[in-house]
Amino acid sequence: MSEPVSGRAPSVAGPLAGKRPTVSGTAGASVAAPEGREDRKSAPPEDRLRQRAEREFLNRQLVHGRGSLAASVAFGVLGTAAVVVTAYATAAAVAGVVVDGRSLLEISGWLWLFAGTLALRALFGYAQELAASRAAVAVKRGVRRRAVQRLAGSRRDPDGRPLATGATAAVLVEGVEKLEGYYWRFVPLVALAGVAPLLMLAVIFPVNWVVGTILLLSAPLIPLYMALVGLGAEDASRRQFDSLRRLSGYFLDRLQGLPTLRRLGYAEREPENIRRASESLGERTMKVLRIAFLSSTVLEFFATFSIAIAATYVGLALLGWIDFGGGATLSLRDGLFLLLLAPAYFQPLRDFAAAYHDRADALAAAGDLMGLLDGPESAESPEELDRNGAGGPGPLLLPTIELRGATVRYAGRKTPALDGATLRVPAAGSVALTGPSGGGKSTLLGLVAGQVLPTEGEALVGGRAAAEVPAQATAWVGQRPYLFPATVRENIAFGQPEKTEAEIEAAARAARVLDFAKRLPDGLDTRLGERGSGISGGEAQRVALARAFLKDAPVVLLDEPTANLDAETERELVETIGTLIRDRTALVCTHRTSLAALCDRTVRVEDGRVLEVSGDGG
Repeated sequence: MSEPVSGRAPSVAGPLAGKRPTVSGTAGASVAAPEGREDRKSAPPEDRLRQRAEREFLNRQLVHGRGSLAASVAFGVLGTAAVVVTAYATAAAVAGVVVDGRSLLEISGWLWLFAGTLALRALFGYAQELAASRAAVAVKRGVRRRAVQRLAGSRRDPDGRPLATGATAAVLVEGVEKLEGYYWRFVPLVALAGVAPLLMLAVIFPVNWVVGTILLLSAPLIPLYMALVGLGAEDASRRQFDSLRRLSGYFLDRLQGLPTLRRLGYAEREPENIRRASESLGERTMKVLRIAFLSSTVLEFFATFSIAIAATYVGLALLGWIDFGGGATLSLRDGLFLLLLAPAYFQPLRDFAAAYHDRADALAAAGDLMGLLDGPESAESPEELDRNGAGGPGPLLLPTIELRGATVRYAGRKTPALDGATLRVPAAGSVALTGPSGGGKSTLLGLVAGQVLPTEGEALVGGRAAAEVPAQATAWVGQRPYLFPATVRENIAFGQPEKTEAEIEAAARAARVLDFAKRLPDGLDTRLGERGSGISGGEAQRVALARAFLKDAPVVLLDEPTANLDAETERELVETIGTLIRDRTALVCTHRTSLAALCDRTVRVEDGRVLEVSGDGG
């Protein structure tokens, strides 16, 4: 039983053994070999449904940068128009000198036009990239903001398992970064690949319909080939990202659990496991790169072959050997103009093909991101909760807590963690939860906190579902509070930037943090190390209690707040806890009789059931 934000025990499954890193029962018990070949594939209908869901997810994120993407496409079209004008100015200038024998002064108008459109091309290209990059940044920011809000609202994933810290971090970092290329390059280039060639064909056909036909017929071969390549590229990218995510989670878990692994004598095995997992990831990465290089080679073949056919026709027509399709009247200016436009015609398609693998990367990341983003939105502000628990708008004062036949089943467990629990805590009342470890006490607290959803029954706070109650309404203190590498003052005020210095010091005084802070080098401004190194466990617990005092929430949930403390420290903390839960609705999970004595009632929870109740009954 621990606080939701505390660190996790290290997993001992292999780094790539399953779909997600999981919490193992005993750290270091055995280490599975790194990932082998993944030959399992979903059935075709499942693949189609998954791919459709991933595409819809990526399309929904366009709302964050739609305007910038439209601007990027517009600038790309303007750049294409500048390319056409530049090619014509070049052809006219060369023909004027070679055919008409004009001087540079006489063709200076074409030269100025060439220089001007060349500068415009560069300007439009810069604007196109800038708009697309802004769209990608906006999408990434929106996805990360939503993911953080989702994580803040729930510490369980949809199938009921604890969220894996390392894998979640990998998805939020590497996964979101894989979206950048999709929205920066692929999305605007898809639109440009459809518009730019049509714009050029509208100019080429009036000049010579044969060259226009050659280019028109060859263009569809590139998207068709890229679609075929994409089938393999998506699968390879998905496997590569899965390997990266699992390796990141495995490495972070082992780093967090290194002290435990050392004590158990298993630390020496880990470098070899990580090396093998890294080699497996490298092999998958090289497979993705091989597909990318192969597709680029075939693409260049199609483009070069088509340009060669067009160039051959133009050359023979200029030599007078072909008069088919207006070849007899083709001038040097028009021929050179067509030859300059032919490579430019394929450039948007080349760019599209080069960015096609960004789509595969984004689809690979979308599956994991959907798991983080698809969930309940944040609830209303605390002020909207009802005073007496009747529901509806009203000021939040002291809500009741009520469980009505609440049952919780976790994936992979045959028996429910909580089985038909019924409990009522009146406003300003307090209940102590006792019983053996693993009996369901922490699950009951998680249910009230809205971090665990009931499989059956209801969990109500203030008359509404606990999951809909905003986090501001609840203060949580666990047995292992997480302290950040910051000052004592910053740790107390963490997540509450609106609090004043006077309020922070008042909370520190109420939790008796000032008693030990005066012995620190800089008092409350003393900087702590990782996980609160620099102060004792009892002092860290006081900092956590000070957070709860500062939050001043009407509901207080305590999960073994005096566990692993000596008798003297426990006695001091019990006095502080008594002050904290006074005039608040509280649930206290504890094995200590001194702490249970502070509450109005005592409930015993065993095997997921509320077995006995003592006290006045509220």
